[in-house]
Amino acid sequence: MRKILLVALILGLTAVFPLSCKPFPTTTATPAAMATVRTTWNVRWMTVQYLQYAAQFVSEVGGSQFPSTFSYDWADGTLYDGYSDWVGFQATAKINMQRQGGGSVTFTVGCDDGARLYLDGNIIIDDWSWGSYRSHNVTVNLTPGKHTLMLEYWEGYVLAEVSFYCDPDILEWQE
Repeated sequence: MRKILLVALILGLTAVFPLSCKPFPTTTATPAAMATVRTTWNVRWMTVQYLQYAAQFVSEVGGSQFPSTFSYDWADGTLYDGYSDWVGFQATAKINMQRQGGGSVTFTVGCDDGARLYLDGNIIIDDWSWGSYRSHNVTVNLTPGKHTLMLEYWEGYVLAEVSFYCDPDILEWQE
C-alpha cells in the first residue's frame, strides 16, 4: 500500500489511497491471580498439671499444625513427641465469613478430657473438666470478615481424643 501511495504522489495523482498500518499492540490488564486460603490450626503443645481443681498449662514442648477440621483419637497412645498423659495444646486459626451480611455458624468440639473454644477472644464452648469423650455444639452469628479461633485442649491420663468441626464455607476463601 505504501508503494502505491508513493507512486501516486510522484505522478501527481490526486486520488487518495488508504494507508495500511498495523495497529499498536494493546495490552489488557490481567487481574492478579487469586490464591486459595485454607484454614489451618497452629498448635503449641504444652505440659499440663492439675492444680486447685483445674488443669493448667505449664511449659511449651513444641509445635505442629492441624487441618481445618480434625478428629484425633489417640486412645492411650502418644499425643505429641512422646507425651501421652498430662499434655495439651493451645491452637489458633483464622476463619472468614464471606456471606453478605454475615450469618450463623455451628461449631462442634469433642474432647476427652477438657477443651475450650474461643471466638475473637470470647469463650463459646467451655468444658475444662475430666471426663470421657463428649461433644459440644454452639451456633453463633458471625459478622462478615475474618475472625480468630483459639482451641485449648488438655489430656490427664488414659484415653485421649479431640475433634473440631464447623460449617465448611468459612474455612476456605480467595485472596
